[in-house]
Amino acid sequence: MKNNIKYILILSLIILLGSCDKFLEETSQDEIIPKTVNDYSEFLFGEAYLRDYKVVHEYLELMTDDVQSHYSRPRVIANDTRESGFGYYTWQEHPETSLSGVIKSDKTWQTYYRCILISNMVLNDSDKIRGDKSDIIRLKAEAHMIRAYSYFMLVNLYGKPYNANTADEDLGVPINEMTYMADVKLVRESVLANYNYIIKEMETAINYFKDAPGEKNIFRWNLSAAQLFASRVYLYMKEYDKTEQYATKIMETNPSLYDLNIKAADETASSLNFLNSSNPEILFSYGDYYIYYYSSSPNGCFPASESLKNAFASNDLRYSKSEGAFIRQQGNFFGRQYTTFKSGSKTSTQVYGYAIRTAEAYLNRAEAYAIQGKVELAMEDINRLRRARIKSSSYSDVTANNKEEAIELVKKERRLELCYEQHRWFDLRRWDQPQIVHEFVEEYSPYTTSTYTLNKNDNAYTLPIPVSVIDYQPDMPNNARPNREKN
Repeated sequence: MKNNIKYILILSLIILLGSCDKFLEETSQDEIIPKTVNDYSEFLFGEAYLRDYKVVHEYLELMTDDVQSHYSRPRVIANDTRESGFGYYTWQEHPETSLSGVIKSDKTWQTYYRCILISNMVLNDSDKIRGDKSDIIRLKAEAHMIRAYSYFMLVNLYGKPYNANTADEDLGVPINEMTYMADVKLVRESVLANYNYIIKEMETAINYFKDAPGEKNIFRWNLSAAQLFASRVYLYMKEYDKTEQYATKIMETNPSLYDLNIKAADETASSLNFLNSSNPEILFSYGDYYIYYYSSSPNGCFPASESLKNAFASNDLRYSKSEGAFIRQQGNFFGRQYTTFKSGSKTSTQVYGYAIRTAEAYLNRAEAYAIQGKVELAMEDINRLRRARIKSSSYSDVTANNKEEAIELVKKERRLELCYEQHRWFDLRRWDQPQIVHEFVEEYSPYTTSTYTLNKNDNAYTLPIPVSVIDYQPDMPNNARPNREKN
């Protein structure tokens, strides 16, 4: 009876949260039960993977130093994305509250916990799934990776940055091992407990992928993507030997970089977004590249900041007025602004909006090398990446005289290479949580601005638990953030 109830609840969940393709065997009018590995695989892909219709934490870039406020004419709410982004851009105590006081709900928490729930269901039933053993093992590997990635994103949004000295006391996020929907109260675990769980899940997934290798599919978690993700996790934990180990595996099996010199010379390729099906760097493609806040079409938006634009050299193919592979000038009669050109729709690019890609492996290993004082090795990785990004006719290697210079060069290159891919906020958190100053344009005529400051080591480097979650469970400890007034 319990299993029947569970699958009825699964069906209810799918109806409420969006149905995927028909894949379950219908045994009665009120019971739909998956049987085969193909059933479960389609269930997992349809409900637990982030694809082009699942938008999460689209606000991440707003909190960084990579964007600024733009306003081109008297405010029309419908054409002013700053309206709903104001709370994040100015690091408000309650960032979900828009400029006009309306709540724009943060759906990230519920989205990732849904992915976790679906993965829990699949893994709970893995012993009775019918089908080829290797296919079942790969399915289990994918489910473990979805859980690892989901908890990693959750703890880095709603938990303190990992600090080995305080991780066992700092509040992270709940670990939910339920396999069916139930009215239960969740308890926040420590950051250390979260990371221990993430490590267990991703290492289990990596071992499963090794046991059941299959045809590469960039739309599903796979061994290479899992190994690159592992290098990221260990980098955040400052376990640099393991960062090197996993990043090196990627260099050995998937070393290719998308040479922008070749892309720029190809008239067909030059007009394509950087993240497209011909990009050899892509190990795993996921998510919806929702540029609502960063689009230059509305009269009010958040284009690239001056500090980000100025960080690119004049011969850098990633940034230019009309042909920048990462950032270029775009817009309409509201005004042309420099904004992201990295990705597009699945229809136009044949890939999803975000990617785990080889370039990050070079950056992760370079950072691990630099911090450990392996300056020459760090510069080798950075220059290998830069040769694929800088005009070959004017290229020259960068050099560092010491550890400190190497670290700064790595940080700069990471900012340029991973811009608009939802890395910058996490990097700022785990490095030194610097002061950031944002100007917000209040009126176009007369032109007036207000200034908001995120202080060094500010509590606002951690997001509050979403309002909808606290409303449901008021006794859940929340993250204290200061009330932010303009300067």
